[in-house]
Amino acid sequence: MKITKKVLMFIGYLSVGILLSCGSSVKQQATRGEKVAARPDLDQIAKIGKAATVQIGSLSVEGPPTLGSGFFVRHDLIVTNVHNINQKSFDGAVSIAKLVNKPTWYTIEGVMASDPKRDLVILKVKKVSGEDAHILSLGDSGTVEEGNRIIAMGNPRQDDKFLQGDVSVGSISRASPNFLSLRARNIRKGYSGGPVLNVHGDVIGIIFRGYRVGAGYAIPSNYLRELLKDLPTQAKPLEKWREEPLIRYYSAVDAEARGEFKNAIKVYDTVIRLAPDFADAYINRGDVRKKLSNFEGAIKDYRTAIRLGHDYTYVYVKSGLAKSHLGDEKGAFEDYDMAIRLKPEDYLLASAYVNRGSAKSALGDNTGAIEDSNTVIHLKPMDAILAAAYSVRGKAKSAQGDNEDGIRDYDKAIQLESNYPEFYYDRGVANTDLGRTSAAETDFKTALKLLKKITNISESVSGGFVLHVSVRPDLKADIEKALRDLE
Repeated sequence: MKITKKVLMFIGYLSVGILLSCGSSVKQQATRGEKVAARPDLDQIAKIGKAATVQIGSLSVEGPPTLGSGFFVRHDLIVTNVHNINQKSFDGAVSIAKLVNKPTWYTIEGVMASDPKRDLVILKVKKVSGEDAHILSLGDSGTVEEGNRIIAMGNPRQDDKFLQGDVSVGSISRASPNFLSLRARNIRKGYSGGPVLNVHGDVIGIIFRGYRVGAGYAIPSNYLRELLKDLPTQAKPLEKWREEPLIRYYSAVDAEARGEFKNAIKVYDTVIRLAPDFADAYINRGDVRKKLSNFEGAIKDYRTAIRLGHDYTYVYVKSGLAKSHLGDEKGAFEDYDMAIRLKPEDYLLASAYVNRGSAKSALGDNTGAIEDSNTVIHLKPMDAILAAAYSVRGKAKSAQGDNEDGIRDYDKAIQLESNYPEFYYDRGVANTDLGRTSAAETDFKTALKLLKKITNISESVSGGFVLHVSVRPDLKADIEKALRDLE
């Protein structure tokens, strides 16, 4: 009975998308210097893309139903990400797919080919009912350049519902042999496995990671082209494929998200031993090592991933954070500087500037810290990043002897993020320097009260971002000393 209810709920997730399928027109956008007459019909390209795009997923014994995107490259072949379909299913449960623009259903019969190091898999499917899907053609990702326009499709979640067939128009922000960086207004979680089309309607990438709304990464289509060569005649059963060591890597990612760090580390170790060029495994192991305060190990893993060609901007930022924890502010500055030079999407660019400003301040360059903070404030990022920028600027101003202006920045930081204790502590220090004992005491006591509720930065200002602000291990001692000094 429990499985039946899960199946009904799962089918409901997919069915409700028929009513939510995005039908809004796509505004045509021209790059600088492009003539109006030469504009492609983006509405028509979006229509073609949606006719080939599916919502795909399966019931899982390891968590809630997994749902993602995919698209057709043959009448019986769907392409998607490994992480959309890797989790173990209940006995007898079927993995299914549905066209986003029609009530056409498919069962997944097995795996024809996969590249787990690229998060790429080709599935054999069988139509249950409905019309045939459109088949997308592959473009040459080797010809993609920065600034090229793109149209992406996916099935993101909005509140408690899925938007099937969401369309996002944008551009390539960076073209690397190993990945494409995307800027498009709606790309976010749920787009994974969806196609990235050029202005001719050809697939040039497969989305595999979204970073907040409006940015993400795609696998270059030429990797898919190689995977489509010499396909076997028989599909491998899903459950058998899911037990393969490199596929279990993705379950370790899920375990890491649940806080099962030791189990995740064991799987990452095994995967790296079997596939020493698996760059993302190093990145994820580095993340876990950093969470376990093994900063040296984390830095080593991040540098290995970069050496393997997966030099994502956020990897440089994470490496910088680990170096900062070790007191290597010069090394942290260099990593943040590299991240900025890679011209990432705005939220990550703002994070890199905040971090570099903090490193500059630690190195005694308070003027540079103020300049970086001003850049972040001009970018108008999300509140968590903006609060961090005001905090860094306030600390730099106080270090220059301008406590009044520093306090005004701390006020703004607290207004944006009122639960972060160090903002109150820093303001308390500035108030102490100005002889405002009562205000300082209130700030220190508030900081101490908030500190008891917070165990790490993800529970306060960062919200999952990569920021160079953290709850210092010695903050409690500093607050208590400051209160004693006021007596």
